[in-house]
Parts: sequence; C-alpha cells; structure tokens
Amino acid sequence: MATFGAIDPLASLTRLSPNIYLEEKPSTPSANGRHGTTIMLCTWLNASPKNISTYISGYKRLDSTVRIVLIRTTLPNMTYRSTASQRRNLRPVVDALCARPNDSVLVHVFSNGGAQQLCMLAAIYRDATGRLLPVQGMVHDSSPSKGTFSKASSMLMYELPRQLYLRVPGMVRIYLLLFLLWSADKIFQRQNILNKTRNDLNDSQLIPKAAEKVYIYSKQDALVHWKDVEEHCHDAKAKGWSTTKEEFDKSHHVRHVKVDPDRYWAISRQLLMHHRRER
Repeated sequence: MATFGAIDPLASLTRLSPNIYLEEKPSTPSANGRHGTTIMLCTWLNASPKNISTYISGYKRLDSTVRIVLIRTTLPNMTYRSTASQRRNLRPVVDALCARPNDSVLVHVFSNGGAQQLCMLAAIYRDATGRLLPVQGMVHDSSPSKGTFSKASSMLMYELPRQLYLRVPGMVRIYLLLFLLWSADKIFQRQNILNKTRNDLNDSQLIPKAAEKVYIYSKQDALVHWKDVEEHCHDAKAKGWSTTKEEFDKSHHVRHVKVDPDRYWAISRQLLMHHRRER
C-alpha cells in the first residue's frame, strides 16, 4: 500500500545554506518597462515552514513574478552562533542580490529575530560591495523591541512546547543562557543583541534612507510592546526615513495577518507597487 509523506511548504524554494532559501524567477522587464522584484522574508525565531508559507503564497498572490529570498532565524543565531558562521550562512543572499542589481527589493522583517538577521546581512553586503543594502521598502512586523532581560527571555520562550514537562526544562536552559550572555555583555561593555539590532535598523550606514518603513504592530502583542515600536518609528522619521504606522486591533505577536488578512496584504501591496523600479 502506498504511503504519503507530509508536503513540504518550502518545496518550491532551493536551499542555498542552512537557513537561506531562494525561489528564482526571470528578471526580464515586463511590457510596462518594470524590472523584476525581490521579496526578502526575514522570519521570526523558529518560525515553522507552514507559517512561513503564508507569506510566500501571499506575495505570490500579489505578484506571481516575484523572486523570494527566505532567511530563517534560529535560536543559535540569537545566542551563541559566531558572527563568522552567520556571515557564511548569509553570503548566498549577497550573491543573489548582486546577481539582480536592477530589481526592486522589498524586505519583510518579522520580530527581533528577523531584524537581527537583516542587520547582519546589511553589514555583510556593505563589506562585500562597498554599498548599502539595495532596499526600497521595509515592513516591520512586530518589530523591534527594546533589549531588556525580560523581553529577551519572553521572546526565546515563545516557541517552547506548552507541555510542562518539556517547557520547564527549556525555560531553565534559556534563563541560564541569557544570564551568561547578559553577564558577558556587561563585562565587555557591549550592547546586548536586541539593543544592537534596534539601533542598527535606524543606522543610515546600514539601511538606506530611501527605504520606506511600514510598522505593523498591536497593543495586544505580549512580546514586543507597542510603545517600543512607535518610538522606533518616530526615531526613524526624525533621522530622515519615510515611515508609516499601521496599528492592528486584537492581534498577537506576528499574527496580524490572521486577524485582518485583507488589510495586511493591502498594506504590503501598496508598498510593493509603490517601490517597483522603472527602467
């Protein structure tokens, strides 16, 4: 009797490195003279393929010709994995962007994990090319928060299993790991990863001021406080970025699309259409 395995939601993408995936599409300009479009998805910590596929299929519905670059975020990236290792993992993204220099690029960043990977990518791209990351538009979904110990622990525990016999040991390991990391940051007088990411997102030496920023957030988000998001948006505007705030009602962390998908995709579509580059 035949057996059927589970369908991989990411089957249409090619895996380029441990956490990087690409779905290539032709870059030939259309009849109206537009170039291709690259959508870069920087997902939240340990996002499942099923949840990620929601955004891949959503952008394909907006435009079936978009090229998808997927950057997945894992616990090691946010804690103990070396910068050199993360740079090697992200290098294929730099190559993919350089291969299509005339594309419009829209970045969709989820939570602090996705933001951290984006900022590291921006530094790698700048070091490799001498130029800023070629981004025309950015969606900040549930991002960024301030870097306190409680917020870091809440973020890392968000995806832990709900069963107590699995959750409690995971919580103990996370608290111990964070204690060591926070202690090291204090000893060496460096920013913790959340504060560094928050500052890097509004650093014009990493993110070009031509990139329009849209912040999607909610007061019901228990992991990233709405005031943190609004303060970051105001700071970006004061530094010269074009910004828009989109507050959702009753939606939780990275769950805004589930509460009001029509509005969510209308926001993304507007940014996508506005920042296509003419020949």
